[in-house]
Amino acid sequence: MRGLLAASHTSFPLQLQFLGPYSRKMKLPRILYLLSLLIVSTTTQAAPEWIWIKDGRKANVRAEFNRSVPIVDHLRSARLQAIADGASLTIRINGQVLDQVPAQGPLIDREVTSLLQKGENMLSLTAVSVNDAPAVALQLDWTDAKGKNGSLFTNSKWKTNGATAPYGSLANAPWWNLPSLTLDSLDDYTQWKRASNAAKGTDPSTFSTLPGYEVELLRSAGKEENSWVSMAFDPQGRITIGREDKGLLRFTLSSDGQIIRTENIEDTLKECRGLLYAHGALYANANNSRALYRLRDLDGDDQFEEKKILYQSQGGVGHGRNDLALGPDGMIYAIHGDSVHIPDSLPNRTSPLRRKRLPYRPNEGHVLRIGKDGKKIEVFCGGLRNPYGIAFNRDGEAFTYDA
Repeated sequence: MRGLLAASHTSFPLQLQFLGPYSRKMKLPRILYLLSLLIVSTTTQAAPEWIWIKDGRKANVRAEFNRSVPIVDHLRSARLQAIADGASLTIRINGQVLDQVPAQGPLIDREVTSLLQKGENMLSLTAVSVNDAPAVALQLDWTDAKGKNGSLFTNSKWKTNGATAPYGSLANAPWWNLPSLTLDSLDDYTQWKRASNAAKGTDPSTFSTLPGYEVELLRSAGKEENSWVSMAFDPQGRITIGREDKGLLRFTLSSDGQIIRTENIEDTLKECRGLLYAHGALYANANNSRALYRLRDLDGDDQFEEKKILYQSQGGVGHGRNDLALGPDGMIYAIHGDSVHIPDSLPNRTSPLRRKRLPYRPNEGHVLRIGKDGKKIEVFCGGLRNPYGIAFNRDGEAFTYDA
């Protein structure tokens, strides 16, 4: 018998065609066997699906999901990742609580080798929705003593107190299943100490990047250049660096991105944590000088003749005067930590009740919105700890992170 069995597949449903003069004579069992091989090869799940109870996507719904996990040999390692959106989540393995997170809680990433045993295991999820679009997702990966790998994902096959419905895959989510980092929550706060005696910058190979991005070490600080705390590009594409002690450096780049010239362009401003080129000037948030400065080249000689204080602040310098950003309204946004005082004299767009709390503190992390000449200054937001950076998305929303 001659003939060709062919399959084409991009997404379900799978299409099967039989070509050739004898294709109709192929026995059904053989066709079904070959078809089953094709289906198995195309339906291998590579990422979990968001799941929830069908017809139960509303607030205050309790969902129970269960799945048997057969382990055929003793395990060498096992890692569980899970996340809930619009719902709290409790995870149990063989009846033992692994973790509990509130609604909109963090991603769960746990080593679970000791909780899994050879034979049948029961993995259970208990979730309670807080809105009308709840969903949970989980992935369990393991390696047994013989080096064989196994995985289990959430999908519509999980047993529940209703019909389980899928609501999309995490296969294309860039934040899912990232490789483990060298830092963890226990040492992250003091990670800066690792650079205290470093001879050069961080090894680029240790960075975790998205596809299409590369990290290259351009230059490390010299022995006489102190630590670097800020960076900005000027209109000519040159790099301006803020030194932790005092002063500013400028690097001129070649056409292939290499540094061909280094200059000291300022030697008095102390610890400029924020640098911003805007409105024909360089704005510098000098923490240990306790002021925001505007630097301008007045005669075109590529040097800053003007160095004017636009705003001077009281308070300490630890959680101090940090980053600068140009807002979508063209104003300068300066972000400060809770060592810096907020003067009562500034226009304040936050709730007046914040000043009524006891005990009263004049210092807290905050953002100031400042006009290009410093004549207009107002409090944009407050109540923060030590927000270090500030950036805007395309919708004009401001983002920061706590240092």
